[in-house]
Amino acid sequence: MSRIYGREMLAGVAALALAPAAYAQDATVQPVAVEQDKPAEAPKAETKTSDEVVVTGIRQQYRGDVPLRELPQNISVMSEKLLETAGVTQLDSALDLASGVTRQNNFGGIWDAFAVRGFAGDENLPSGVLVNGFNAGRGFGGPRDASNIERIEVLKGPNSALFGRGEPGGTVNVITKKPEFRPEGSFTLSAGSFGTRRIEGDYTTPLTSAIAVRVNGAYNHSDNFRDILDTDRYTITPSILAKITDSDTLSYELEYIHMKTPFDRGVIAVPQAPGATGPVKLGEVPRERFFGEYADGRNEIEAFGHQVQYQHKFNKDWNILFGFGKRDTSFEGWSSDPEITPGRQLLYRRPDLGRLSRQRRHRDYNTKNIVVRGEISGELATGPLRHHVLVGADYDKLDIDQIQMRFRPPSAALQEAGAFGNTINIYDPTYGVKLPTPGNFRNMLEKQRGWGIYVQDQIDITDSLKLRLGGRYDEFRPEAVFRPGDFNVAVGRTPKTKFTKFSPQAGLSYKFSDALSLYGAYGRGFRPNSGTNVASELFEPETTRSYEVGAKFSPFSGLDGTIAVFDIKKNNVLTADPNNAGFSLALGQAKSRGVEFD
Repeated sequence: MSRIYGREMLAGVAALALAPAAYAQDATVQPVAVEQDKPAEAPKAETKTSDEVVVTGIRQQYRGDVPLRELPQNISVMSEKLLETAGVTQLDSALDLASGVTRQNNFGGIWDAFAVRGFAGDENLPSGVLVNGFNAGRGFGGPRDASNIERIEVLKGPNSALFGRGEPGGTVNVITKKPEFRPEGSFTLSAGSFGTRRIEGDYTTPLTSAIAVRVNGAYNHSDNFRDILDTDRYTITPSILAKITDSDTLSYELEYIHMKTPFDRGVIAVPQAPGATGPVKLGEVPRERFFGEYADGRNEIEAFGHQVQYQHKFNKDWNILFGFGKRDTSFEGWSSDPEITPGRQLLYRRPDLGRLSRQRRHRDYNTKNIVVRGEISGELATGPLRHHVLVGADYDKLDIDQIQMRFRPPSAALQEAGAFGNTINIYDPTYGVKLPTPGNFRNMLEKQRGWGIYVQDQIDITDSLKLRLGGRYDEFRPEAVFRPGDFNVAVGRTPKTKFTKFSPQAGLSYKFSDALSLYGAYGRGFRPNSGTNVASELFEPETTRSYEVGAKFSPFSGLDGTIAVFDIKKNNVLTADPNNAGFSLALGQAKSRGVEFD
């Protein structure tokens, strides 16, 4: 397995994290005001001379310069202050605060997984989080720490014309803290039950009048209310911001994550005896009980990423933004997992024995992701109409390298007759008894290559009436390489395949007053499915259609709200293969309708 180095070098500064944003000022010079309803740029850093304060920053990709209140979609924004007040230390806890976002199967605590408006995406991989507009959730980098989060934006509804290859329910975009041109820092220690300890720190300072740096991060240690091994995780995210000229800004951010954690799928519900009626029996075993193996040890997760962004301002109306992102992740370790196929699970056949049949696996997963993008945005007038224009393109390269070894129990009937099924007694467990050695199962490299071009125009028809039109064209080329040791008999490559899709989008908003506006939106989308079915065939991509209508209101200063009604339909959704446990099929259709209030 490829390794990510630098742990020893970074460990010495892993305790730096969390400082509130600050604006440079002195007794005679006041900071430039920033419109809070228009967060198109990253949190501002300011360079102070003897005569002036100059605001610098990097704009957010795919956003343009339109105030949030004028966008025809529901957008939830969670600020740093809110996250700090709520004691949030991880992304999943922050998303609990957003309506329409629910937690999903997080693979035993190995990654972040959530659904927006009922749709979770590819459940074989982490959820597709954006960080500063870069894809950063499709690898195996572990749960995202909140130590360097400036704010979180949950952009809901039919916005596929810009982001592309995403979920129709919504997109989560994490905005990280940027360097400030004023020395400032903080240090936090916290502790809790079950041996929880956390260290956070943050320090930012200017190096020169044009260059500022920031270093933040966190270290976590926790035991658990369950009888499993402990977890250690540290995150370090240094960054630099350079004001090259009055018109040119360059930023760089590094991310390093290292985590050791046991693989734990939770407690079980005990089935009824064969022929008995009624549901499964809950609470039959203590929730603290562990059904894996301590000898499996802890899984090791690492991520190493870079983000570079360059912005040039042609004038007060027009900007160009280029970005490059690279992120490598790895996930390696052992696990003993309950067998989920009824025909192989002895507990289903003889619940009176209390013996749980388990698989045993060794996983060695790696991903490499590269993103390149460019965008030009600005304003222009055509007669009485004012246009807010976005034109951009992006390229995405993702390699998913999976090596897995597996032992699988024989049929439940053979186990009952005395065959070894790697079982454990759920009422009186004994660990470390005759652990099986797994054999070859999965040895596959999946390659995803995609590029897209997009355009959007939000037109100010009047001061109150806004029309948004957009579209995105995507080309996606997946490929799977099956290597010796894969369960597939036919070692080799899948046939070359190309998927193309145009995703239109339209929206309309009308502002009745500062306290009330109405909007409606429509969009179609496209999202590649990852992986292959049991026959080693690549999945068809998902296609989506979305409608949304809503109202944004602000009855008095300090209170803002949104109510939205939505209708979403998806095709080619991945679902469990009923005949082949652990595999999926892309079939059928899924719908989600609802009302949302923020």
